[in-house]
Amino acid sequence: MIIKWTSPFKAIKALWRIIWANLKNDKVILDNETINRRIGACETCFYYENEQCVLCTCYVDVKAILATEDCPIGRWPKP
Repeated sequence: MIIKWTSPFKAIKALWRIIWANLKNDKVILDNETINRRIGACETCFYYENEQCVLCTCYVDVKAILATEDCPIGRWPKP
């Protein structure tokens, strides 16, 4: 499996959002129903390739779990 990072700054930014949400004690991990709905939306998307989003370069299975993340084209927003 190949990771396609367009920029290391995107990875650092995503990691920082997760850390910041944990520091603020926000809900970080979503419920199974929401996770499955997000993954389902991604699997039908044109930009989904090899379990990875071509636009944001994230692994969908990981990104869909986190409440701090959203879809770059708005298929699923932050809760």
